[in-house]
Amino acid sequence: MPGTAVSTLLALLLGAEGSPAAVPGTGRAPRCTAFDLSLAGIGSSEEDLARVAGLAGSAPLWPGLIRRPSGTRPLWLCDGPAPAREAIADPVPLAQVQWDLVPPTSFTKLHTGWADDRNDGALWSGRGVSTEVAAGARVRWRWFTAQLAPLAAWQQNRSWGVPASTLPGFSPYANPFNPGAIDLPMQMGPGAFWTLDWGQSYVRAEAWNLAAGLSHENLWWGPGIRNALLMSNSGPGFPHFFVGTARPLDVWIGWLEAELLWGQVSNSKYFDLALGPRRNLYEAAVVTFEPAFARGLTLGMARVFIFPGTSVSAHHYLDPLTEALFKVFLKSGTDDGSRPDNQLLSLFGRWAFPAVQFEVYGEWGRDDHAFNLTDFLMEPGHSQAWLLGMQKLFPAGRRWVRFQAELAHTFEMPPNHPTRGTPIFYTHGTNGYTNGGQMIGAGLGPQGDTQFAAVDCFTGLGSFGFYLERVVRNERWFYDVVVPAGGNRHDLEMTAGLRGALAWREWDLEWDLGGSHRFAPNFERPPRAGLDAMLRVRWWPGRPEAPILPARGLPSAP
Repeated sequence: MPGTAVSTLLALLLGAEGSPAAVPGTGRAPRCTAFDLSLAGIGSSEEDLARVAGLAGSAPLWPGLIRRPSGTRPLWLCDGPAPAREAIADPVPLAQVQWDLVPPTSFTKLHTGWADDRNDGALWSGRGVSTEVAAGARVRWRWFTAQLAPLAAWQQNRSWGVPASTLPGFSPYANPFNPGAIDLPMQMGPGAFWTLDWGQSYVRAEAWNLAAGLSHENLWWGPGIRNALLMSNSGPGFPHFFVGTARPLDVWIGWLEAELLWGQVSNSKYFDLALGPRRNLYEAAVVTFEPAFARGLTLGMARVFIFPGTSVSAHHYLDPLTEALFKVFLKSGTDDGSRPDNQLLSLFGRWAFPAVQFEVYGEWGRDDHAFNLTDFLMEPGHSQAWLLGMQKLFPAGRRWVRFQAELAHTFEMPPNHPTRGTPIFYTHGTNGYTNGGQMIGAGLGPQGDTQFAAVDCFTGLGSFGFYLERVVRNERWFYDVVVPAGGNRHDLEMTAGLRGALAWREWDLEWDLGGSHRFAPNFERPPRAGLDAMLRVRWWPGRPEAPILPARGLPSAP
């Protein structure tokens, strides 16, 4: 069952070149316990704990920039300095069929002021109450794993004064601030509705450090904690086939991870009425590399192609690997190199320093690739987006205090005298960068800007903290439309809140409670206040103990 304790370090140290360092002040080797993270999912408190533990030195440090739940390694928590991840033995293929219950989970969000749909998967977090329940089962045998974990959600979806779209041929619920450019409704229709989704279901096979399968899981690419430019859990997962490394591959000069996937994303019924229901082909390649001379530094690149419809010539299925970065190499006759497909690219990196419990990370992305190198050098910021972030841990007796900050920016202003249009990130395509009307990338969406800071205290039972966030929405619309019309008020939202997580025996509890003030909702007066709340309850049947962050032998707090 998930969370099974390991009583000795024998399995952990198979293949190790030496013994782990002793626990300070005790002279003994650290005791380590393994927890199954693959059932927790993207964005869970367990996943957050794993990242913090790696930074604290209480767990092996994994790159963690290509994340899918089915490929997540167990979390090894040690009460002293953790051994390197190379010392951890590979999982032994199961000789007999083994099944686990996917922890039944209840997830509820409340927004009293306006919709705010970010990092919540298939759930649509509109105004009012939005709640989902999920459960299922996982079966494992030898190199094969299959999981069925569907979910059902109910969304109250109350109206909140969204301007109706007046674009001919489009739904009145289509996004009015990105007219015809992205399938991202600010309200999903006129009232409450149900959602049934495959959730975190998949079939997967692993052998010789390769993994392949069919999946509907939510994924996450890059180092961001609250935002990711090309792949996050802000929208529902989509059906896809994937193949890649099962764990970091030792290539002598460092460690390599890579994945290819081909899937289908769909539009919502609140966008282009003439287009109707439609599926689009989604192709991607993502790779990361950790050099041997700089442990803790991981660099990565992701490349995405979206084709309108699914009837695509076979040779396009390898475009993420084979197509040139610059349009000039695609030019022929009267074709300027533009194609019906849309390409997005991101470069990212994370540098973690467990010795001082600090990490810094960032990601830069571009929509609409450059015509040639000269074009890129002249306008490198054309249709770009970026994020920056950091985390720092401070020991406080037998507790850890974390300071966390992240900035994200998903639009770029055009020059005063543009020689060409400047596409807004996420909107340079047929439906934009969405699936079912929800973001595939950052939940912030296009034309956004946000700054987030938080302080959390990790104790033996969980964590507790507070945060501040500033969000500005639809900034290109502000400069292109609002200012010329005589307006001068940004759509600015400020939020302050409390958050926490509690792990006790078989139960996990995550919560968030914040108050928001929006100065000019949709660029209109008057200002508006809102209450935001989140509650997730998860039951781990049979778990003997909860995963907590060890103090690494630090003295007790006075």
